[in-house]
Amino acid sequence: MVIQPGTLSILAPTTPADPERFQVVRGNIFLSGADILVNPVNCVGVMGAGLAREFRYRFPAMFEPYAKACRDGWLRPGGVHIWTAEPGAVAKYVVNLPTKAHWKHASRLVDIQHSLNTWSQWVHSQIEAPEARGANSIAIPALGCGLGGLAWSAVLPEIERFASHVLQNNPTLSRILVYAPDA
Repeated sequence: MVIQPGTLSILAPTTPADPERFQVVRGNIFLSGADILVNPVNCVGVMGAGLAREFRYRFPAMFEPYAKACRDGWLRPGGVHIWTAEPGAVAKYVVNLPTKAHWKHASRLVDIQHSLNTWSQWVHSQIEAPEARGANSIAIPALGCGLGGLAWSAVLPEIERFASHVLQNNPTLSRILVYAPDA
């Protein structure tokens, strides 16, 4: 499923995320136990390096729908591609979240802001839906901070804003884990 940006408004600053449900951690995102894993991607349909490459390896069936969404022009900065994993996978959903238009370019903070905003709308509308029952945790990497070149100090506040907004409006969401970049 591709969710395109509509009329976007940047998430307004809210109260800090609930420390019982929001944690910044280090480690392997694939061992998080989260129901929803976020994959930082480009909009060209290439997962050839970094964390995206590992997602392609671990979720091979996810790649072709993502690549088709890119080829067809459906996935672009500010949107998200949500893939439902097969039963028994390490996560229920993979959210392919664009951090840049092309893999050759640097990530842009504004693209991450818009994609997080678009995705928060899906979380609000779907996390309570019957088909999403049991999807109550999210793991987010340091979006755009690896190969994308963004500073963690710039990205973390945007993820915190997203998390605060989502946690306030989704009481069944038990936790959001944010994976800091390796030191």
